[in-house]
Amino acid sequence: MGTFIAVVVILGLTIVLWRGLRAVSERFSGERDQGRANMLGVAANATLAVGLVLVGLLVLFSTFVVIPAGHVGVASLFGSVQPHPLYEGLNIVNPLLAVTPMSTQVQKYQE
Repeated sequence: MGTFIAVVVILGLTIVLWRGLRAVSERFSGERDQGRANMLGVAANATLAVGLVLVGLLVLFSTFVVIPAGHVGVASLFGSVQPHPLYEGLNIVNPLLAVTPMSTQVQKYQE
């Protein structure tokens, strides 16, 4: 869930910055300030590209989950537990899933 919130925040900030830089760029569109307008237009496009790349990388890396040896991953989506566990090793999951590793190791109990 934290990844989803981070993606929404980064995407929102990227769009706000991009629109703001485009608006300022259009304000400087006169012949005298054409160089400044071009530079602000490039900065706006670079801001959009960097924001989208960050969102893409965040979503890509959040699709991989590593479950350590002796554990099973319990995946839940908005509080609803998924029917199939995630086994040891590298697993590819929905980025919205919250995965909790649970120990399956035999433990000694003394009373």
